[in-house]
Amino acid sequence: TRKVKCLTRALPLYERDHGTDSVKVAAVLGNLGAAKGALGDAAGMRDCLVRALSIKEDVYGSNHPTVGVTLNNLGKALTDLGEVKSARDYLERALVINEQQYGYTDIRVGVVLSNVGNARGDLGLFKEASEAFSR
Repeated sequence: TRKVKCLTRALPLYERDHGTDSVKVAAVLGNLGAAKGALGDAAGMRDCLVRALSIKEDVYGSNHPTVGVTLNNLGKALTDLGEVKSARDYLERALVINEQQYGYTDIRVGVVLSNVGNARGDLGLFKEASEAFSR
């Protein structure tokens, strides 16, 4: 909870000093989202990551590796909230980015594949889930 309090206090300071659409603000939002998620606040995590994603896409473009990380984390938050179809969409985007950036055998691709497989399985797409896990 201390981390959440500190980051919550830091956020408006970063917004004031760097602008509301700064990647530094996006970094604080990402860290705040992770801290909220670690405390079981998946809705708070989602809200922070949605805003961080918007900033990162505006600054870096939609296929940047840091966007992929945020997409994966957002997918995990949405899964925790039971919004599995939306989660799968974000996770699939993260997978494409990671495969393009790192190749098919990189561990970062494997992490996202595991999350994609879980989301597909939760949606009853067992063949597609198996394909993700077998990779």
